[in-house]
Amino acid sequence: MLIDFENQFSIRKVATKDAKLKLIEESNNHVLRVTFGNSDPRPSASMKIAQVDLSEYLGIAMDIKNLSPYGIPVEA
Repeated sequence: MLIDFENQFSIRKVATKDAKLKLIEESNNHVLRVTFGNSDPRPSASMKIAQVDLSEYLGIAMDIKNLSPYGIPVEA
């Protein structure tokens, strides 16, 4: 697992630009809630992971839920 929100995750590891973070519990899981502001043209939240060789895997996955009526770009 690259990022584990269940065990000792710290929101201090997330770099933000015009965004607020909150670690919450939802459906018996911990999730990171990111609320973007509108004072920056490109608000963002980014996480660095330890260097790891992913060549043996087909890909990576993350669950993203957008509660806004507006689209959001996601980069990985």
